[in-house]
Amino acid sequence: MKKIILLASVLFSSTLLASTSWSDLELYDQYKSTQDIAFENGVVLPAGQTYELRQIEPLTIPGYPMFYLQFHQMNCVNVDQTADMSLLEVKGGTVLGIDLEEGCNVGMYLEVKDYYKDSAFE
Repeated sequence: MKKIILLASVLFSSTLLASTSWSDLELYDQYKSTQDIAFENGVVLPAGQTYELRQIEPLTIPGYPMFYLQFHQMNCVNVDQTADMSLLEVKGGTVLGIDLEEGCNVGMYLEVKDYYKDSAFE
């Protein structure tokens, strides 16, 4: 019986610690980042920060179907800080474009083919 309880608790905790897929994210819900979000200019938003998903838009770029997702960093200190487009590899292999916009907004450009894969949030 102890082994069954231990196995169940391990399985349950591993699902709690897993990243949420991009498709499961909902507008105006808050999520914690599961990894650092690093930009090429040296700005790093550390893992564990809370973000609110504020926008999901399909982008119509011929040959490159994408979604634009905008996350607002909660408890942001540097509201004027910006960063140009960088690439972020999410655990699991997804690579997306990211930028840091004024007002503590992180823009993410996700290819449609990666929409059902693990995100950088939980």
